[in-house]
Amino acid sequence: MIQGSDILLADEPTGDLDDENTALVLSSFRAAAHAGKAVLLVTHEKDALNYADQAYQMSAGMIQPVGQNKEQP
Repeated sequence: MIQGSDILLADEPTGDLDDENTALVLSSFRAAAHAGKAVLLVTHEKDALNYADQAYQMSAGMIQPVGQNKEQP
């Protein structure tokens, strides 16, 4: 984020953080997205859904949009 990349990739960036710092990190990614950056975040942090434009989950080896029933086409 410091070097000004147009694409940000983050793998579990809030894994060992408390709730306050987790919110700060997720807010920073949200601000970067609002500024035109592409942000791809991989996390187990359910609160991240509140900051996302789009969300996907992996289940049984399949990636699906969050909220989509597995049996829908």
